[in-house]
Amino acid sequence: MFHGEVGGEAFTDHGVIEAFEPARHFRYRYWSTNHGTEDRPENRMVVDYRLQAEGEGCRLSVTHENLLDAGRAAMMDGVWDYLLGQLGAHVESASVG
Repeated sequence: MFHGEVGGEAFTDHGVIEAFEPARHFRYRYWSTNHGTEDRPENRMVVDYRLQAEGEGCRLSVTHENLLDAGRAAMMDGVWDYLLGQLGAHVESASVG
C-alpha cells in the first residue's frame, strides 16, 4: 500500500508485486482510490520496469498497461514525464557524489 496526495486530494494505491529481479526487472499490478473506478481485477493497472545494459550505461524501459481510457492515458503522459524526470535527477545527483 502507498499513500500520497495530488492536488490536495489524498489517495491510497493498493498493489501486488508480480516480478522482481534486482537490477533487471520489477512489475506490479495496482489500483488507486483516485482512479474513479471500483477495486476489481479488470480495473487494476500494470507497471513494468526493465533495465538492460547498454554500452557503459543502461536503458530503462517502462510500460504502463490497462490505462482504461484515453483520458487517463493522456493524464499519465504528464505524470510519467514528471516521475522519470525526478528519477533521472536522482540518478545524476547520486552519480556525482
